[in-house]
Amino acid sequence: MKLYEYQAKELLHKFGVNIPKNYLITDVHQIEQFDAPFNYPIYIKGQVLAGGRAKYNLIKEANSLEEVRHMVMTMLNTTVDGLFVPSVLLEDKVIGDNLYYMSIVNDRNARKPVLVASLQSGGDIEEFAKSHPQQVAKQLINPLTGLHSYQALSVADELNLPRHLWRAFDELAQAMYRCYVHYDATLVEINPIAYTHEYGFIAVDAKMKVDDNALYRQPDILSWQHILHMSDTEKLALEAGVSYVKLDGQIACVVNGAALAMTIMDMTYSHGDANITPACFLDIGGGADADRVVKALKIAFSDENVKAVICSIFGGMTRCDEIATGIVQAYRLLNPNIKTIIKLQGTNALLGWEIIQNANIGNLQMAMSLGEAVKLAVDAVGGMLS
Repeated sequence: MKLYEYQAKELLHKFGVNIPKNYLITDVHQIEQFDAPFNYPIYIKGQVLAGGRAKYNLIKEANSLEEVRHMVMTMLNTTVDGLFVPSVLLEDKVIGDNLYYMSIVNDRNARKPVLVASLQSGGDIEEFAKSHPQQVAKQLINPLTGLHSYQALSVADELNLPRHLWRAFDELAQAMYRCYVHYDATLVEINPIAYTHEYGFIAVDAKMKVDDNALYRQPDILSWQHILHMSDTEKLALEAGVSYVKLDGQIACVVNGAALAMTIMDMTYSHGDANITPACFLDIGGGADADRVVKALKIAFSDENVKAVICSIFGGMTRCDEIATGIVQAYRLLNPNIKTIIKLQGTNALLGWEIIQNANIGNLQMAMSLGEAVKLAVDAVGGMLS
């Protein structure tokens, strides 16, 4: 779950990270009454869940109250190259001696968080690290013991950061890591960081991503979903703990694992009929219970484009009988006129087959293989479209 800049800064500030004085505009009436005591010039920053705002003219500099009002009115509630701007952040312009980059991010290869820092701010840090590896320093963090000061200081030393900034650099890194851990983040990034004699290090811009799987224990962040401009379906999926991706076809894929979803989609695309393609995929994850299956199928059935569903489960810690129970419950509760092709393999698969067969629901059909499941779904959709 991506957060807006102002939200990321709000959370970082709770852990002691300095941020510029700011004011958030979410309604045009606010700007009509705006007279906050800023020292001009100030930044006008359109809030979108994407990078590269400058190239979309969503970061501007205002030198007067009249300019502020005009810029906000031109940004707020607009769509710029497909990016909706629900709010605008007014912020003091920070003039620092130097600008830096720092982040705490999940390193998938190492399976650990990593502290990344550079004396070069702005742009894509991954591309910069490839072309200038000597200017980017990293330290892997043991999640059991956390970030140690010697690690942050080692990064400062590697970057040849002036010695008198080391303590403040360590304090900033520690604050970011505490924020990262507390909010189950997958990314906490400040880019750029400015250093000023008055405030020390200050976050000029910030990004933050929170693990969707941990949102159930982050009620404050979960409450923000209504302002993240998600569709009703995306909200339902988020609340249900289901990973949801909307596509443009007619076959919904309900699976336990993204790789399985990709395989089904590839097989559907290569089946030969270019007019019959996946409508969405819903990854119910490992250990899913019947209730989550019901919620996933409810999402699939709510899509008016869906003409058939493939439910393919490879049972490890996911019990196939629990999946089958959820499918039957969904059909008895919702009574959809949609065929669901079911492939169960693994833990309690035979029991799951019995539950489906004993339910005697005409729109439920079992498949012995993934290829058969895809063929049955494509044929079902083809019959409806012809």
